[in-house]
Amino acid sequence: MLVNVWATWCAPCRQEIPFLAELHARYSANGLRVIGVSIDAAADQEKVIETAPAFGINYDIWWTRQSGLLAS
Repeated sequence: MLVNVWATWCAPCRQEIPFLAELHARYSANGLRVIGVSIDAAADQEKVIETAPAFGINYDIWWTRQSGLLAS
């Protein structure tokens, strides 16, 4: 399992997403699970859901409890 803490407003996070998406695509059949934990505010959950595909995220996204929800 690879857990990545990220946010939509984080420029370095956006730079690493393509690498994480490639890892997920290449190794998920072998058991690797990539999980992105968003630290965006609870009010921004729709923004996360809408922008994740544009960023190329092809793995589960969880929210922190501070954001209000833990779900993929």
